[in-house]
Amino acid sequence: MDFQDLINGLFPALKGTIYNKVRLGVAYQLLSIGKSQFFRDSIHILLYGIPGTGKTHILKFISNIPGSLYINAQTASIPGLYGYYHKDAGFVHGAISRVSNILCIDELDKSTRTFKNSLNELLEDLKVTIEKAKMEISYDVNLAVLAAANPKYDFFKSKNYLDELNLPGTVIDRFDLIFLLNKTFNLHADETYSFNNDELMKYLNEVRGINVQVPENIKINLNLSYSGLYFTGRRINTIIRLAKAIARSYKDNVVREQYVEEALKYFISVANILLGYASN
Repeated sequence: MDFQDLINGLFPALKGTIYNKVRLGVAYQLLSIGKSQFFRDSIHILLYGIPGTGKTHILKFISNIPGSLYINAQTASIPGLYGYYHKDAGFVHGAISRVSNILCIDELDKSTRTFKNSLNELLEDLKVTIEKAKMEISYDVNLAVLAAANPKYDFFKSKNYLDELNLPGTVIDRFDLIFLLNKTFNLHADETYSFNNDELMKYLNEVRGINVQVPENIKINLNLSYSGLYFTGRRINTIIRLAKAIARSYKDNVVREQYVEEALKYFISVANILLGYASN
């Protein structure tokens, strides 16, 4: 199995330019999962669009990958997901402790404010902290988040797309890639998950095991060239995460200038669709 096999196997029934971009983004996400010493490598993705654009289909497809989990944020409980303290059993870990690939969160916009705010630490630091009855329990997780959300009215009233996303700005900002899906897609046939999971996990474990280094001159060039209103420090970190995933796709252990250029080109193409500058 190789990187192209991974891309080709991801929800192939969804056709079109935007779904090709989503496929590539999810493939990078699967290669990215992990954490450097002081840096999150995992790429988080938000699928944002009107009903009928395949968001739930994508999430449920990905949840078939071993170590992944699908939840509906409308019905999921924070104790059930993160864990809780039991007076007799002590701390009981939640479902997230068993996730080692993708946490798929559907209907994120319809979750409670408490649930939305609980994602800040998870997305930023891959960490969960539970405070209960003067006790605080923290633990690290090793995953990436693939979430889906609708606009407030289930359709876009204007091209100020992010203004219609019912999520805190702090949560929105922690997603590395936000895909705008604004055209309904009729999926006529049931799609069968076709990956051989043994082969898939062998490939993912192999490429994730590559300890990709980012040369200091690349970090400096990124900060000098792209700092500013559009490329904030957080967005520059996204480019680094993408470039590291791209390096893994080539089975390279060093981020090279060509990978940074590839990451920039991809990121800008996704961002432009969200900003309404390009057609999907």
